Amino acid sequence: MGLVGVRGLGIIGMSARRFSILAIAAAALACSSVPNDKGDGALDGSGGGDGVVASGGSGTDATGGSNASGGSATSGGSSGVIVVGGSGGTEGGGAAGTGGDDTDPAYCGDGLINHAGEVCDDGNAQSGDGCTATCQIEANFACPTPGMPCVSTIRCGDGRVEGNETCDDTTHTPASGDGCDEQCQLEPGYVCPVPGAACRPLCGDALLLGREQCDDGNTTTGDGCDDNCALEPGWVCPLGEPCRMTVCGDGTQEGSEQCDDGNTHPYDGCAPDCTKEPTCGTDTSPVGKCVSTCGDGILLASDGEECDDGNAVSSDGCSADCKLEAGYQCTTVLDNPPDSVDLPIVIRDFKNGDDTDGHPDFATECCGTPTGVVEPLLGADRKPVYAGTDATPMPTTTGKTNFDQWYRDVDTVNMRFDQTITLAHTATGAYSMNSATDAPWAQLTSPAGFFPIDDMGFGNEDLSHNYSFTSELRYWFEFKGNEVLNFSGDDDVWVFLNGQLAVDLGGVHAREYGTVALDAMGHGQSCTGQSCTPAGDTDFGLEVGNIYETVVFQAERNPRDSNYWLTLTNFLAGKSQCTPVCGDGVVTANEACDLGAANNMGAEGGCNPDCTLAAYCGDGHVDPGEVCDDGSNTSTYGGCAAGCVLGPTCGDGVVQAPFEECDDGMNAGGYGGCDPDCQYGPRCGDGTVDAAHEQCDDGSQNGKDGVCRGDCTPQGVR
Repeated sequence: MGLVGVRGLGIIGMSARRFSILAIAAAALACSSVPNDKGDGALDGSGGGDGVVASGGSGTDATGGSNASGGSATSGGSSGVIVVGGSGGTEGGGAAGTGGDDTDPAYCGDGLINHAGEVCDDGNAQSGDGCTATCQIEANFACPTPGMPCVSTIRCGDGRVEGNETCDDTTHTPASGDGCDEQCQLEPGYVCPVPGAACRPLCGDALLLGREQCDDGNTTTGDGCDDNCALEPGWVCPLGEPCRMTVCGDGTQEGSEQCDDGNTHPYDGCAPDCTKEPTCGTDTSPVGKCVSTCGDGILLASDGEECDDGNAVSSDGCSADCKLEAGYQCTTVLDNPPDSVDLPIVIRDFKNGDDTDGHPDFATECCGTPTGVVEPLLGADRKPVYAGTDATPMPTTTGKTNFDQWYRDVDTVNMRFDQTITLAHTATGAYSMNSATDAPWAQLTSPAGFFPIDDMGFGNEDLSHNYSFTSELRYWFEFKGNEVLNFSGDDDVWVFLNGQLAVDLGGVHAREYGTVALDAMGHGQSCTGQSCTPAGDTDFGLEVGNIYETVVFQAERNPRDSNYWLTLTNFLAGKSQCTPVCGDGVVTANEACDLGAANNMGAEGGCNPDCTLAAYCGDGHVDPGEVCDDGSNTSTYGGCAAGCVLGPTCGDGVVQAPFEECDDGMNAGGYGGCDPDCQYGPRCGDGTVDAAHEQCDDGSQNGKDGVCRGDCTPQGVR
């Protein structure tokens, strides 16, 4: 390195000895230097870094000559080749020589923000990496440190749709499966109308997603899948197939069916509506609590049920495991008792015993009311057990073989009819059906009464009604205490509670009455006769909170009158009734949206007060406040973007990589400018020499290869 402060001082009148000392010193300094094209030059005429004695001007790393001739101590210096140096020596008459200054001009790509117009410089002159080839920041980038790579400002999960994002539904960690994946790309079958808000499945596109229970490709109600893509009761919608109505009894369990045993008979384990019936007792005894199944419509808190709406379908307020679901309010029929309940009843028709092949126990003469015709406990099949034998029949009957046909299906002997009877809610809170006062029975004539199979089965047999039949009715209830059952009828009537005989009105007789009343301890009192007072103490083995069975067996055997009166007090099962709560902020299967009561105001992209969709971004038509709406709104450039606004376009003054190389808002083109298609026109750095403006162009190597400088002038030429 040259001596600081000595800048081409001429040596005049110097003695030979003193000159020699200086020459030696200069030579020593020259030997200690490493010559280069921008650094220290050699002494005398060899080039000019820091010139010593008479050789050149003060050099820095950016100054000094490169292999240029400087001044000579005795002859003067010839002019240096590159840039201006210091004055040369004059001893000996030579003119002062000029040294070199090889300073390159500032240019885009040198890693410095050092000339007008630059707002970034990442060390290269390439677009698409955040800083354009003309050192302008590209959209969605930040370039905080010159010479270092720019960084993207796009953050999937910040609730803003930017860059190549087509959605952003969260301000938390993004995840796939909710409509907007972990890369913030819209998933098929979803619409995300409001950036930062939850996406929702697109009902009617035939894709089963999210909270949808079905999607049949339309939003028509009444075809099995409603306009919110919720499954309609009694339907099944197999994936990829049209919805169809389920057929309970066809032997195929589908849709909301809990079971399907190939028939619609009640009391065989699978109810006529294909829900499971409770099973009661034990393997060795008819006495014992019933096992209730979630979905049987009997709310059993002791089994951990929070609700039971009579099905095993989730997303309707009560889940498949009988838990309350968010967004619904569930009450029970105990909270809001229905006006009536329908109970299944099995009627079996017999031929009149007066016929040659008729059943001998029917068309029996009146009268007799014997007790003890049946045993105190039900049999293993939960049917009455005859107390006599064929050899020793009980009064008014003809023996065990014939009696065992009364409540069992026997081909050629009886014909089965599955019906229902309706019990109306009374002013006292009970549910009652009385054939003497209620329709349709009271409107019958000759006489009025309980005749459920007139002109059916084996027919009326030349009588005004069909008299020869039996009936079987079962009912399951959760024991709470203080239940009361009243019954009257003719002829035979037996009532069993928890497998035990509670009312015994057997025999052929006119209308008889019976009552059984339970206390909170599971004990009961009973009596017979109209308006009788229950008495006694029968331990029925009931425990509060368990499910038990009530069974009423009846037979109409005398062709005179037929009466049936059943009243149940406090026997109502706690079936759940769940309805969505619009305004709670939870979207249920029956709601299209729910932003909360304060926000369900029908605003664009929002929710109406009844939880139906307001006009929203993505509905395919441009609503007030929207610039565009193509139905998907996922364009990242040149189309309609998320939020129903126009996406980035050429001419908006923001460089959108990779679609644009440049965008100055005017895009007038010309040398060094931006063309109307947002691509660069001719410019220094494009690798093509434009003769009108450039002497050289090495593209991205300008200013780096020692040949062409950053301003497209040759290295070494000014």
